[in-house]
Amino acid sequence: MTKDAIDWYAFDKELRRRYTPTQIKEQLLAPLLKLVPPTQQFVNGRLGPKLNKYIKYKPFPKQESFLSLDCLEAFYGGAGFGGKSVSLLTAALQFVDQPGYNALLIRRTFGELNKPGALMDMAHTWLRGTDAVWHGDKKRYDFPSGATLTFGFMDAESDKYQYTGVNWQFVGYDEVTQFTQSQYEFLFGWLRKLEGNPIPLRVRSASNPIGSGRGWVKEKLVDPWRKGYPNAPVFVPATIKDNPTANEVEYIKSLSHLDPITRAQVLRGDWDAMASGKFMRHWF
Repeated sequence: MTKDAIDWYAFDKELRRRYTPTQIKEQLLAPLLKLVPPTQQFVNGRLGPKLNKYIKYKPFPKQESFLSLDCLEAFYGGAGFGGKSVSLLTAALQFVDQPGYNALLIRRTFGELNKPGALMDMAHTWLRGTDAVWHGDKKRYDFPSGATLTFGFMDAESDKYQYTGVNWQFVGYDEVTQFTQSQYEFLFGWLRKLEGNPIPLRVRSASNPIGSGRGWVKEKLVDPWRKGYPNAPVFVPATIKDNPTANEVEYIKSLSHLDPITRAQVLRGDWDAMASGKFMRHWF
């Protein structure tokens, strides 16, 4: 032990000698816990993202960073197999154990929303057998707390209007590059809560750098964070290397059949591929 190191054993012993357990909790720990964002919690002495019994998944470190954010707007993504969709579902479920919470998860089309392994199918797997109640006609889960999780789509531009009139505390866009910018921004108008509700308002999105909306997503959700602009949406880049459950070797073999630019976009989450219209050596 160096002369500047703290002897935590001695510190703990002295702390317990001077204060009762109640004093330690109320006078020392309680003020510190107020500094912890509502999206985080202590588990076994470690600070991590807020989870609950409905989340049947253990996030890996890059996902934990995304789930711990309490800012208004954040984007997770880049590469394929980086854990994008499961991150969005987990984020949407973080507060379903509390009243005054309505979450909305959206894909561009209902067919994409309803695919095997996609958001809605994943939610059924997690929530089947729990006290959450599924309403198929409304594409919505209701929770004993009064919270709701709704699944939606915006196939047509006008579909964005069907989600008005609700106080949303969470809106998540999966494969956001498939949406128009106006579809993405419109529901900010219904992101709201009553006075005294401690749940943070959040818009979360995820995507690969492909799709018709790639340009506006890069300009709005990627570049401002990379350039360090103040108040920029938080961008959390993730690739297959961040996902410990992925078979990277086999996935790279599959991606070898793609053209170099698409491969760079999907494998590396390269938002600059195609930006200059030139081929780069590392894409091959």
